[in-house]
Amino acid sequence: MGLLLGPLAAFVVTICVLVALVSKGLNIAISLTIATLLFGLLAMRPSEAASHAIRGLTSLATAKLVATFVLAFYLSKLMGEVGVLDKITRGIAGLSERFAAISVPSIIGLIPMPGGALVSAMMLRDLYMERLGLKRETATFLNYWFRHIWISVWPMHQTLIMTAYVLGLSVWKVIANLYPACAVAIAGGLPLAVATLRLHGGSRSCGFRIQDVREGLWPFALMAILVIFFRLDIITALLIAAAAVALAYRPPRSAHASALRFAFSPRILSAVIVVMVFRELILASGAPRELYTFVSAAGIPEPLVLFLVPLAVGLALASEYVVVAISFPLLLDMIMPGGVLDHRPLFLAFLGGYLRLYLFPAHLCLVLTIEYFRSKAAGVYKWIATASAIMAALGWCYALLC
Repeated sequence: MGLLLGPLAAFVVTICVLVALVSKGLNIAISLTIATLLFGLLAMRPSEAASHAIRGLTSLATAKLVATFVLAFYLSKLMGEVGVLDKITRGIAGLSERFAAISVPSIIGLIPMPGGALVSAMMLRDLYMERLGLKRETATFLNYWFRHIWISVWPMHQTLIMTAYVLGLSVWKVIANLYPACAVAIAGGLPLAVATLRLHGGSRSCGFRIQDVREGLWPFALMAILVIFFRLDIITALLIAAAAVALAYRPPRSAHASALRFAFSPRILSAVIVVMVFRELILASGAPRELYTFVSAAGIPEPLVLFLVPLAVGLALASEYVVVAISFPLLLDMIMPGGVLDHRPLFLAFLGGYLRLYLFPAHLCLVLTIEYFRSKAAGVYKWIATASAIMAALGWCYALLC
């Protein structure tokens, strides 16, 4: 049986079907499985698709990615169980109310968990509403925006991990190329935060608790040192950090059990495995080369394509790491021409996906925070759109000047 469609056309059709399935509320792992099968049937001969699918399922990269996700989720949950976040929050909140308003969400953001912004929202409700007197929409924006500023630099974040495995790079190498994305995210939200916080409340403090900060911050510092400075493999770094946390805090068996249940989420792990199969099929089909040829022939600026593809795919899908797994393989010939990483294309592609994270209206963190604070979505979105525009402008300036 011959090919039904060209690889690029098959990809477009597949994404449309995937969006339709997800919008109908079908489980993301099931939707991805259907989309992967469809792409294989449209872009390849059945025997060829089956061969590459098996390769994707059984590859060392897939096994390592699953292990990394399990360890990252396990360590994240374990740190939550032993009260690491509470210690840091208590310590830093003692500096000032205004500082706590943006620092607490960012601290909670170091623990990658679905809907994690709700955790910081619950912790900050009295501070935002009573002591600072913020409007509900402003409180929602501050909590939501600063929850996600570390995505391009924090080794335990799923999007960063997925980027590394999809491109075949080490996590520290990805961080070394993407750290400016963290800077532009902070710069996008900080002017708005400072401007509004200057008009509300004071800088009262209850005493800076340096001991709490030290006790809570060292696991995060350890991870950063192991990955960024010692450049250890992410799995090795996670194992060392998990062992260190377990030895230092000696959590009960129930805490380990809770962390393991969280780490082995069938919904998340099955989606991770399927997207790696999808990645294998995309690369094997020749879709990246076809896109590169099409863009060159049509005279479309490559930077624009790099930025818009992850943004467009992301605005249609719910999970940011799935967006990376699907869109980055398609852009591979632009991000790594001749197999060599080019930092500017990688940055622009990641920037598009990053902005998608903030702008996606059904983002679980956004939905839960709006519901918790009972704020008006339109009012919150004005803040987000403004900060996103600043972030995009700064990101493009960096990409064009670097």
